[in-house]
Amino acid sequence: MLYQSGNPIRMAIDANDSNLPEGGANDGEYWIDLPNDNRESYVKLGNIESAELYVHVKPALGRTLTDITKWVFCPFNGAMTLKVGMLNFAFKKVGQHVGDWEHFTPRVNNFTGKLWSIYFSQHSGGEWVDALQRSDCSITQTVDHTIRSSDRK
Repeated sequence: MLYQSGNPIRMAIDANDSNLPEGGANDGEYWIDLPNDNRESYVKLGNIESAELYVHVKPALGRTLTDITKWVFCPFNGAMTLKVGMLNFAFKKVGQHVGDWEHFTPRVNNFTGKLWSIYFSQHSGGEWVDALQRSDCSITQTVDHTIRSSDRK
């Protein structure tokens, strides 16, 4: 739902986003939040069949490598999990938020065609992981985690 400061009427966001504010500045006048009715749990679950993945391909490091940045918009991210050693402590609401772009960037060696490294975004930064030091299975699991959740590290 689209909320506007001082306006008690919430607007459903058009499927084509045509009723979202424009201009590129964050003046705090508008924000997106969950509906406060029986649709809230439906929105939290999402709909993977209608999800869109955006891809940006660009050369890197003198064209010896290629970055394939993949973006997905998550309308809702659930509560965070505190990880202490082998223990996980799930929070009920802390970290829960609406509207989050997630991305990761596989970097491919243009001479061998093999995965060189992968960048995983995080809220205020991210990190490159050397693919040669990780098994394919662990990289796949990390990519899956990156696009399904924002409660990393």
